[in-house]
Amino acid sequence: MVIDERAQTDVNEILDYLAHSAPVLMKAARAIDLNGQDLAKGQFIDCDLIDASFRGANLVDAVFVNCDLTGADFAGAALTRTRFVSCRLTRSRFDGCELEETMFAAGTATAARFSGVSLDRTQFATTELDQADFSGSTGERCAFLDASIIGASFRDGLFNGLAVTKAKMNRADIDNLRVDGGVFSEADFSGLDLSGGLWQRCTFHEADLRNTNLDGARLSGSVFNACDFAGASLHAVTARMTAFTKSRLHGVDLGGSDLSMANFHGAQLAQARLNGSALASAVFSETDCRNAQLENVDLSQAELSHADLRGANLSGAQFNNTKMHAARVEGALTFGASGTTIGTDQPRAIAELYAPRKVLLDRDLPSGGH
Repeated sequence: MVIDERAQTDVNEILDYLAHSAPVLMKAARAIDLNGQDLAKGQFIDCDLIDASFRGANLVDAVFVNCDLTGADFAGAALTRTRFVSCRLTRSRFDGCELEETMFAAGTATAARFSGVSLDRTQFATTELDQADFSGSTGERCAFLDASIIGASFRDGLFNGLAVTKAKMNRADIDNLRVDGGVFSEADFSGLDLSGGLWQRCTFHEADLRNTNLDGARLSGSVFNACDFAGASLHAVTARMTAFTKSRLHGVDLGGSDLSMANFHGAQLAQARLNGSALASAVFSETDCRNAQLENVDLSQAELSHADLRGANLSGAQFNNTKMHAARVEGALTFGASGTTIGTDQPRAIAELYAPRKVLLDRDLPSGGH
């Protein structure tokens, strides 16, 4: 029997099912008023709950499976460990809610309203959240896993511990979104203006940051692994102990930044501009710094072993026990540079030539190899 032909269920019938720990199965209860009701541990399966009102209701440990909750009102409801699986929550409202260990899985919540809500260990997995409103919300250890957030608003949000996978962040409003301790895997931030933002202790894996404006952003303690910064700007960022390992930073402006103890191992920094930056104890091992601008930088205790500095401008640079083992410096400019460097360690360089990952000795070749 199709859902539109079902007889309308009343409040007493639903409460009777729950009182006997029975699931509410395939019931039609459009616009039903369940405000303030105790629905804890209730199970709603294949129900028509369009425009239902759950304002102030107790929905702790409740489960909704394959229900139509279009336009439903959950304002002020208790939603601890509540689960919404394959549900339609289009234009639903969660104003004033505290969602704790709440899960939304494989459903749609297009244009749903979560503005100002508290999200504590809440998950949105493969959920369509296009046009949803999370503005002013706060989150603790939340996850948006393969969720669609096109047109969604996270404006003025504050999250501690946020996991996001495969999201088009550049299609959402994240103006003044502040994140401390986030994980972003294959997320698209390209073209966004994130200047002055707070993105500390975050991990970005293979993120698309092309043409992104991060000027003045606070990035300390974050990890950018194999990220693409082509055309981006990171002028005057605070990025102490930040890793940019194997990231593409060709021609990027990093001037005037605090990059103390930053790690650029294996990164592409050719033609990048780092003039006036603090680079004390930074790591540039095996980094491509060809023709990079490094005027008046502080490279005290920095690690530049195997760095390619050909054609780089190091005029006015300050060295202090800076490690330059096997670094390539042909054509590099060092006018006005001062301090001490530690050059190539010849025994180490010879040993490195015979490292198994670089050169196979005859005894290591497969039988019959040449």
